[in-house]
Parts: sequence; structure tokens; C-alpha cells
Amino acid sequence: MRVEEPAASALSILARLHGDSICRVVYREIDYATGTPAYLAGAHHSLDYGLELHLDSSRTVSFIWKWPVAHYLAVLEGDLSSEFRGQVSWDVSSDAHWAELLNRRINRTGLEWFKSETLGGDFPLTAKIEICPASVVYISLGVAGEADDQLAVMFSDEVARAHGRYFERSALAVHGR
Repeated sequence: MRVEEPAASALSILARLHGDSICRVVYREIDYATGTPAYLAGAHHSLDYGLELHLDSSRTVSFIWKWPVAHYLAVLEGDLSSEFRGQVSWDVSSDAHWAELLNRRINRTGLEWFKSETLGGDFPLTAKIEICPASVVYISLGVAGEADDQLAVMFSDEVARAHGRYFERSALAVHGR
């Protein structure tokens, strides 16, 4: 199966995470002038713009929502400083969900995407990162009635399943809808 852009690039970036570990996590949100984080959403985090995974290898991989045909999950090399201005940054490395995932080896990754017949191409919807020994984080577009221009961060298969974002990892680490 041939995977088209932008899902092909996302798969490549995710594959290069294998064997690395996350040492810091930064959320970038639109500044709504509240002075408080807006990402807390119960069983998952919901943020209006993106997040950065700072890796032990000194690389940074970022996840944001993007648009042309529909909102989709963009997976990018580097931080988000060139992508977005007027944001609020939150270092969430000490958040209980993220703290238990830091400095542990990334074992596997997967991606679920949708095909656009209108523009052509495969557009990422959900990334899954499996971290040794038995932890997982899903990064997806909005769930639970949230807008598609929100990122949902879910820290278990159960929460992902409850929001219709759970998927198994195939031998190719790819899934299309």
C-alpha cells in the first residue's frame, strides 16, 4: 500500500522516534488571556494548538492541527516557534501523566489517517506512541464534542477507546480510514 502525503511524512517522523525517549514536553496554546492553562479536560488533555516532545537525542518532534481540506494532525520535526505566534507555552513535563513517561524508551509508534478524495492525499488523524514497558500516549484531533482544531492527548488505550481513537498497531504501523 502506498501512503500519500502528509501521512507518509508523519509515518517517517514517528518511525524515527523508536529507541529515543522523551525528556521534556511543552504545550503551546492560543493566548485567550485567562492566565491559566486551558488544556485540562478530565481524562485527557485538550489544547488549542500543539505540543512539542523534546527528546533525549536533542531532537524535537511537534504535533499541531493544520488545515487545507479538513483539519488534520500534522507531525513536524522541530519546535513550534516558527509555526505560531501569540501563544502561551506550558512546560507540562511535571504533569503526572507525562512525568511517568519521561526518560523511558519509545518502543513503537502508529498512525491512523483518512483519505481525502477532494484534494487527494492521506491526512493524519491520530498518532500512537508506545513507551516501555507498557505505557501509551495518543495524540489526535478533538474528541468528546471538541472542535477538530483542538488536540486531544490521551494517556491510555481505555481513554482512546472511549473516544473512538484506539487502534492496534499493524506490522506496518499504518492504518487508514
